[in-house]
Amino acid sequence: MLLAFLGLMSLPAPLMAENRHALVIGNSAYQNITVLDNTIADAEAYAETFAELGYQVTSLKDLDRNGMEFALADFLEQIQPGDTAVFVYSGHGWSDGKTNFLLPTDVTLQSTEGRMRSMSIPLQNGVNGIVDQIRQAGAAVQVAIIDACRNNIFGKSGTRSAGMTRGLSIEVAPQGAFLIFSAGAGEQALDGLRTDDSSQTLSVFTRYFLPRLKAGMYLEDAINDTQLETARAALGDRNHKQNPAYYDQINGKFCLSGSCIGNVSLAPPTSCSDVRAVWADVKDAQDASVLAAFKKRYAACDIYANLAQSRIDLLAPPQPISAPPLEDLQTRMSRSAAVRQCDRLGLFPGHPDIAAGLAFGTGPDWADLNGAAAESACGAALKEYPDHPRLSASLGRAYDKQEQYEAAHAAYLIAANQGDLASYNNLGILYEDGEGVSQDYALAMQWYRKAAEQGYAYAQNRLGYMYQNGLGVPESDREAATWFRKAAEQGHAEAQYGLGQMYQKGRGVPESDREAATWYRKAAEQGHTMAQNSLGYMYFMGLGVPQSYMEAAAWYRKAAEQGIADAQYNLGQMYRLGRGVPQSDREAATWYRKAAEQGDAEAQYILGELYDNGRGVPQSDIEAVAWYRKAAEQGHVVAQNNLGYMYRKGRGVPQSDREAVAWYRKAAEQGHADAQTNLGYMYFMGLGVPQSDIEAVAWFRKAAEQENAIGQSNLGEMYRDGRGVPQSDIEAVAWFRKAAEQGNATAQSNLDNM
Repeated sequence: MLLAFLGLMSLPAPLMAENRHALVIGNSAYQNITVLDNTIADAEAYAETFAELGYQVTSLKDLDRNGMEFALADFLEQIQPGDTAVFVYSGHGWSDGKTNFLLPTDVTLQSTEGRMRSMSIPLQNGVNGIVDQIRQAGAAVQVAIIDACRNNIFGKSGTRSAGMTRGLSIEVAPQGAFLIFSAGAGEQALDGLRTDDSSQTLSVFTRYFLPRLKAGMYLEDAINDTQLETARAALGDRNHKQNPAYYDQINGKFCLSGSCIGNVSLAPPTSCSDVRAVWADVKDAQDASVLAAFKKRYAACDIYANLAQSRIDLLAPPQPISAPPLEDLQTRMSRSAAVRQCDRLGLFPGHPDIAAGLAFGTGPDWADLNGAAAESACGAALKEYPDHPRLSASLGRAYDKQEQYEAAHAAYLIAANQGDLASYNNLGILYEDGEGVSQDYALAMQWYRKAAEQGYAYAQNRLGYMYQNGLGVPESDREAATWFRKAAEQGHAEAQYGLGQMYQKGRGVPESDREAATWYRKAAEQGHTMAQNSLGYMYFMGLGVPQSYMEAAAWYRKAAEQGIADAQYNLGQMYRLGRGVPQSDREAATWYRKAAEQGDAEAQYILGELYDNGRGVPQSDIEAVAWYRKAAEQGHVVAQNNLGYMYRKGRGVPQSDREAVAWYRKAAEQGHADAQTNLGYMYFMGLGVPQSDIEAVAWFRKAAEQENAIGQSNLGEMYRDGRGVPQSDIEAVAWFRKAAEQGNATAQSNLDNM
């Protein structure tokens, strides 16, 4: 069946747009379903016709799904606000009764409508259909001509699969739209007539429609003339019913090209007796629009016009069968144990159906999600309601938790094609992380944006993160703050925390500790652990809030008790220093250990010190060395220096000057002054390394230039004795003085003796 859709914004009649574009796609060589014979010829004819009308035409053939999506993306780039955009498709298509879908050449037939939708491209669904995207690109006039049901795609007449209809369904025409169907709903459009010879390669509708698509012709007139010719030819050939219909919701008339002023359609017959043959062909038409067109064209012949009106009155347009009322569906689903179990075990706690009161549970957090149990429950629920997007989304989440990412992607895509906002967001996460698909930040952004622009807070937060880090888009703190705010104002805790960070750092918004603390508090009160830790810091430092160690300790504790290592370390510090809590080395050691066991290097180092000195824990060189080593291996410079000292003294480890030098060097090369002094001493004494006054001087100097008093004193001695440097009392005195001014007794004594 052929469908033409024209969506028009407010333009005066006759409607014209200065820049005109046309994308023509013909799909014939299907890999897994019936090959089509004449689609390429039709597409080429449309391309030639629109080129002659002055349109900028892109003509492509035999495109798989990626090819069709890329072709549309390139086409949308051409469109500027106010343009006319034409999309022509010739190939296979199907309908689920609500939405019409086009099929790329790599499609395979699926067992359910939901799966089939995931492999098809929607014509118009109000979100991401082809016509929707053309409208969103700014085209003032949108034209879609779809020749998509000339043959049964299942290869045998009468065969049904996946609940598909043979023809496309009628699209609801919005205000300012003009929809044309080459056949009535569910009818098959003829590829050709029995009387055709080999030179005729166009479908029946196309051969009558194309000659009327010419400069100076109103589209309405072209359709009126085509309707009767098509219906009459189909009935006369094989008593086939093909009743074109159109639905006009525009003000004024649309002129295809040139000037339509004064244009008229084909002239009516000179004698009403000539109408008898036409009436014989169309009187049994089941589509009232065919009869209305007949009546309009032959209005001067009262007898036939009245007969047509009587027939129209008898037909009365059938009302579309509507879906069961939502309440009825909800009532039926509420009685389903499988649906309730799926919502309880698998539903994302932020799914829009929860806020809308449509779900039967709030679902588990990610950490508590049992993927296998949710998969079983949601699989059972989908057997009862195979096309319900929330259930598909929950099944995808179950697969996701089990790291079955390809299956998760397929389930999310089924739900997304039905408008499930949570699945838009989850698809974005898969593409962002490269799980089950090739990592693609730009595609992740597209999915996030689809949900974010419909107000879905979780996707708005992800958009903020992507802009903040320049993933898939140019980095923009302003955009990041904008999207964080949209989500934060809906109560999204992660976004509130993100917005607080933006205010604290002055990124994309004016720097403001007060605003930062405000947003941290909103997130912290919802249990957001990082926000609780950050709010604790704001109280500790008195930033944006009155300084309060007690409040700081309270917020640190909330986060620490939920396992946040930074907060556990911070609470350990509060106990160690006795700020906001009674001083307790034992409590400090407890919290340091919790953070240390999560790999926090600073906590590991301090826990090593506590064991080294026997504070809050029994003194133990072995434990001290163990914790110093964990921190040192993460690059903690003080721990590296201390571990070197333990090897130098043989405490908790076998004595080894070589190991001592190795750890001193790691810290020294990171600029740690004490380690530089220690390494210089090892060279001076030839311990673990070949003796070298020159190397000793080099490391003493590095420490001395960082105001390390021992390094300054040692460097003074090297100048005094002329070791590794030319002897110089002046240099010696200068370095002794620097060390003495910091209270170094050895330097003061040496200075007194100079």
